Amino acid sequence: MIDTTHIFTGTATLLDAKNDKNVIAESYLWKKSRGGLFSSDQMRRRRFRLCRDEKHGDEAAPHIKYYDANDSFKGTIVLDDILDVFCRAPTNTERENGLIVADRKNNESGKIELKYFFDLVVPERRWTFCAETLSDMQRWVLLLRRYKKC
Repeated sequence: MIDTTHIFTGTATLLDAKNDKNVIAESYLWKKSRGGLFSSDQMRRRRFRLCRDEKHGDEAAPHIKYYDANDSFKGTIVLDDILDVFCRAPTNTERENGLIVADRKNNESGKIELKYFFDLVVPERRWTFCAETLSDMQRWVLLLRRYKKC
């Protein structure tokens, strides 16, 4: 049986999540956009919630819901068939480019060093994430590995 203790990490402050029995973990992570014909390979900060399936109970594969800075729902990652989850160092390109973000409070832009990368591989896609702290990265990787198919 899967341990369903709530684990809240990062800077998530939504009060409703603490009362939601279906939320296993929640935090902010940086997600690499898919990049396509009309978009670039950017890292975007999103709020992620690892949730259990309300209909099928604790033994069902969970899913991840993610939201933008305005708390608008952006998508779901179904975790039925995790092929791999692993921590990794940033690539040379990721290290050189860093991440330019605007400080909304001071109206300045600066560079943030993203270094706690981890990847989630499912049949449809390889997702790249970056946590803001080492402990957040470790928690997400450990949680997701529980659902990995052998």
